[in-house]
Amino acid sequence: MAQLLSVNSTAPPPLPERTRRIPSRSVPDISDFEARFRFHGILELPFPEPYTPCKKTYPSALVAKQPRESPPPPPPPRRQRPSLPAL
Repeated sequence: MAQLLSVNSTAPPPLPERTRRIPSRSVPDISDFEARFRFHGILELPFPEPYTPCKKTYPSALVAKQPRESPPPPPPPRRQRPSLPAL
């Protein structure tokens, strides 16, 4: 492939080879995480409230349906009186 490129080519130089492997920290070590914190057992947690079917309300949706009042117009600009000549 290098023979196909001319001397005036703008192709980038080849990348250098890696000499050592960089460790990946994208997957956390679970045992280290669990050692740093204390977690409650499942029997220590309270039971959830029983489900009761009810109509759901969304107050923000009610506000969005109401027409918005437009703000009052700004007051007209005040006209300045011409200054009177000093006596």
